[in-house]
Amino acid sequence: MPPVARVRVETEAAMRALLASNAPAIVEGMFDGTRMAEIDTVDKLVRRFGSLSLRMSKNYANGLIEEVHEFLAHRRPPKPKSQSRTVTIAEYVEMVKDPACDWLLTECPVPSELVPLVGPPAVWSTVGVDKLFQGYYPPPDAAGTLWFMANRGNASDLHTDWDGHHVLHHQVFGSKRWVMFPPSAGPKLHAVTIFGTIRLRGMPAAEREAFVRYAGGIECEVHPGETIYVPPFYYHDVEYLEHALGVAFRLLGPRTEVHELKKDLHRGYYLQNLWVRICADPDGAASRSIVDELRAALDRDYPNAIQKYRAIEQLARTLCERHALVENRWKITATDCLDMVLAQKYVPPRPEWGRLKKALWAAKNLKAWRLP
Repeated sequence: MPPVARVRVETEAAMRALLASNAPAIVEGMFDGTRMAEIDTVDKLVRRFGSLSLRMSKNYANGLIEEVHEFLAHRRPPKPKSQSRTVTIAEYVEMVKDPACDWLLTECPVPSELVPLVGPPAVWSTVGVDKLFQGYYPPPDAAGTLWFMANRGNASDLHTDWDGHHVLHHQVFGSKRWVMFPPSAGPKLHAVTIFGTIRLRGMPAAEREAFVRYAGGIECEVHPGETIYVPPFYYHDVEYLEHALGVAFRLLGPRTEVHELKKDLHRGYYLQNLWVRICADPDGAASRSIVDELRAALDRDYPNAIQKYRAIEQLARTLCERHALVENRWKITATDCLDMVLAQKYVPPRPEWGRLKKALWAAKNLKAWRLP
């Protein structure tokens, strides 16, 4: 397993080289000129900002498994359960003193009170990014900011992010283990939509290292003051080695036309690798051809949602083979068995249920009131 590169990014050339590398790296000293030190311990954070509220979420893998268990037990779709709720930072710090707590402050927009402390680093202005934005999908001249905090043993299990931005994740306090895989590793990760179905958390170290090597990934620990670069659409699994806080910055995402097309198509590793190809060279003839074929397939009429899903998935697979993006392993995967679920992206919206009930009630009573 190759070591993760360690770099310093202090010039425009270094910044552009990092973003063009399409390879994970640990960046040293990137946030030295910011006020991150004002929140670099739990005590400092709680003392100054303990009353701020954030939305905490359940570990999403645990939540999905609970719903599957309920479905199997009752043979009916599970009732939706709230997987998030609002707490203050101080309340959350108390909660996670229980080692069994599996709640995380994850993907929370950084509170406005904290934005002035976290950046942006001056070197980002060399690539046109000189502002911060709270949450996902920032404008081109800004970086979206998200908050990630959890206790030891918790994790953000194996997944990829579908927004397609470059991510610089700065470790404020505590340490995390990062395992990352290129988008082309999707078949080996048995990925379904954006999730790898291999659970690395709790896997014995020797087995995890062997699997990472097999799937072409990398593993590293990120400590306070370090920043890890996550290329667009990379799979990543993040385990909290201790109570830790990181702030992620998302910048320079896909063009608007690509983003809009991506929103209308389903999620899967063949399309994922096509987006990587398109975003790397949006004006190239090959990228334009891929976009045109995908848009034509999306606009075509199909007998039903399942046929539409299968046709677009097969086209994406063919395009990946044509451009040598994903190894075609010709094996049965979970994706091959879940057409009815994955095709839901293309099911037309149903009439609003409240209006439908009123219409049925009116029809019933109109019949009852009809004169003989």
